[in-house]
Amino acid sequence: MQLDVAEKEALKGKINSYGKTWHTWMMGMRDHQPDPLPYGPPRLQWSFNRDGEDMPGMVAERDKRMSFD
Repeated sequence: MQLDVAEKEALKGKINSYGKTWHTWMMGMRDHQPDPLPYGPPRLQWSFNRDGEDMPGMVAERDKRMSFD
């Protein structure tokens, strides 16, 4: 089981990377305009892990836009 030890050590710094992805262009949302082409600096984005991590009003805006009750 030496491989398990080496694997855990190698991935120790990645354990908290779940739910993250790199986007290479801005899709446009809220007050940000979309990039005209899929070019530009990469942006690291991730999912929310608990209540309160989203921007104020983001969930309410989504619910209204998608007609959620």
